[in-house]
Amino acid sequence: MGGVRMDPRRGSKIASQFRNGKAVRALGAGVLFWFLSLVYMEAVIHGAAFEGISLKFGYVLGFTAVAACVLTALLSMLPTRIYFPATLLVLAVLTFFYGSQYIYQKIFGTLYSAALVGQGGDAVTSF
Repeated sequence: MGGVRMDPRRGSKIASQFRNGKAVRALGAGVLFWFLSLVYMEAVIHGAAFEGISLKFGYVLGFTAVAACVLTALLSMLPTRIYFPATLLVLAVLTFFYGSQYIYQKIFGTLYSAALVGQGGDAVTSF
């Protein structure tokens, strides 16, 4: 059987990174980056939709923390050379989404939902 043999006394590279704290710091930085990015975008939308920050924003913080952990976990599984471009892509897509929500809210006075996006796609293809 081929493959890489590991010295059982040393453990894997990832285990050693966790022992010396590099991986933990990297994951913590990723979660903090996504959390702060998403909270900023949510605060802008929340402020536009509700004329300021209300008590409802507490729910946003909880869901944003979970989303930050999920994004960090998914992106951390990517190879190192793909991680940064993928992070930029996800950030650009989220910025576009939040920007379009902001513009839609300013024009129509309400936030759009996934159902409205589907109906808009149906309207475009029915011509």
